[in-house]
Amino acid sequence: MLVQKTSYLISLPVALLLVCSGAQARVDLEPVGLAVYTETARDVYVAALLLPPGSDLDNVYQAPGPKAMEYRIALRRLSSRGFSGMLLLQAELGSDSRAPEQVIVAVSKLKKNIKSPLKQGDQFIIALSANNATTFLLNGVELLSVNDDSIFNFFLAGWVGESSSTFFRDTLLSGNLEAGTLARFESLTPTDERLATISAWGAPPPVPSTTPTPALAPQLAVPLQVAVATAVTVKPETTPLSAAERVAAPVAKKAPAKKPTQVAVAKKEMAYEPDAPELDDREYQRQLNQYVTLIMKKVFGKVVYPRRAIQREREGKVELLVSVDESGKLLEVSLDNSSGYDILDTAASKAVRKAAPFPELTLVAREEFLADDGTSYIMPIPITFKLYN
Repeated sequence: MLVQKTSYLISLPVALLLVCSGAQARVDLEPVGLAVYTETARDVYVAALLLPPGSDLDNVYQAPGPKAMEYRIALRRLSSRGFSGMLLLQAELGSDSRAPEQVIVAVSKLKKNIKSPLKQGDQFIIALSANNATTFLLNGVELLSVNDDSIFNFFLAGWVGESSSTFFRDTLLSGNLEAGTLARFESLTPTDERLATISAWGAPPPVPSTTPTPALAPQLAVPLQVAVATAVTVKPETTPLSAAERVAAPVAKKAPAKKPTQVAVAKKEMAYEPDAPELDDREYQRQLNQYVTLIMKKVFGKVVYPRRAIQREREGKVELLVSVDESGKLLEVSLDNSSGYDILDTAASKAVRKAAPFPELTLVAREEFLADDGTSYIMPIPITFKLYN
């Protein structure tokens, strides 16, 4: 059973409500930076580093709690093993060290409480309280809490550690919220159905339908009250915006390009069993990245930037959902997010069809991309059309 000790009331700024042993303490946190985490050309999540107002951004890693890391899932589907493997690899890279035993144990317990793959719009939070407890939450429901601040700090190293991605770290610690990234962060919210599904994970076991006689009736536990995170909203301002809140001015349009480049009530969810149970989560993630890289290279090699789009300086990102069978045979290509230009959307779809068939799906790819029908596999493929001088 999941125990609810901590709830997040999400807004701008963020309010963290700590409930421990009957005592409550309200602490305001605010996002000091946002960044998009991209892996194998796919946007995996939008990150927000949440700190108390006035925090020293040069001393974030050493500063005590409360503070939090929020992951807004951007992929259509992300298995619990794929997510935990990504967390571990990113943290190990940022800290330049292997995950310590307490982190491995915590991740193992966390995965057991994540009862289905993560979905686009899910809001996953790792928080550090003032009393040094590391807490993991999904859509406001607490999955795990451990009285050990080293666990939080290890994952934070993946974002702002000395060996972490310089661009990712600098963006999170910039003190600015870029308008486009903020809009995307706000748009990634769970559906009501998804909230109900996650909330049910923490519900107590159902009471038997047969009503016992008063003499034999057991004393029933009081049902848990599970808090759910609301969507981020920006309220109308009544005072001038600060520098960090101003929306960036539109970027001047680029000169015509000479060379194009291609850069690449809760519904019961289907139970799934790992296809490659013997793999360590980090090895799982490495093998997944290898397979996705093969797919992306094959597709990018078939992308043709339309001449008419070049002449009209059309740029944009196309996000496709590609359905294949186990052998890699193409079944269907659908548009998930348009670039805003039909000519670019069509060019991206043509590239996928020309690149097919794809390599036979590995065990890891089958686990990661399994569709809801349980018989086909859906891979997200982004294609960015960008002009340069």
